[in-house]
Amino acid sequence: MPGSVVPDGEHAILAIDPGRTTGLFAGYVTLDVTMVDTMKTLRMRKSAEIKGSDWLDSAHKVSDVMNKFVYVANVEQRMRVGHIHIVFEDFVQRFETAILDSIWVMAGAVTVYTSREFNRSGPIVPVTYQQAGEGKGKATNERLRLWGLWETGSEHRRDAARHFAKRVDLLLSGK
Repeated sequence: MPGSVVPDGEHAILAIDPGRTTGLFAGYVTLDVTMVDTMKTLRMRKSAEIKGSDWLDSAHKVSDVMNKFVYVANVEQRMRVGHIHIVFEDFVQRFETAILDSIWVMAGAVTVYTSREFNRSGPIVPVTYQQAGEGKGKATNERLRLWGLWETGSEHRRDAARHFAKRVDLLLSGK
């Protein structure tokens, strides 16, 4: 409900798996003792895919989502900036591939999001990065199902959900 006061321990998390098709997963959770208990508090759960005409179009679309997410969490939901998190799957270039869309989408989105010329909607929340293995190691398909984060038919959305879960895990461990 707009204007409502959120629980003190609630965190807003937007996880992004950038690429030619960018996966997004967002939600609010109140930290509890375990991951299972924390995921039971999940509200405002949303996932999506973004496909642009090219990497720059995708970057602008992702940046728009980032701005709206922070605005809604901070202004409408009255959540403290320290409880709002944006996390990207980081990209490690491998020699066998020359596809750099993930890097370009991520760099473009973060640049546009952090630019005051484009971001006039509120505070800028720091962006954090996680390696692909961090999300997949913590959030297997079985665990995604257990936690209610499973996304049917979309590997991009599932990968974003994995990074959402990893961020929750880091918050539970005090990091």
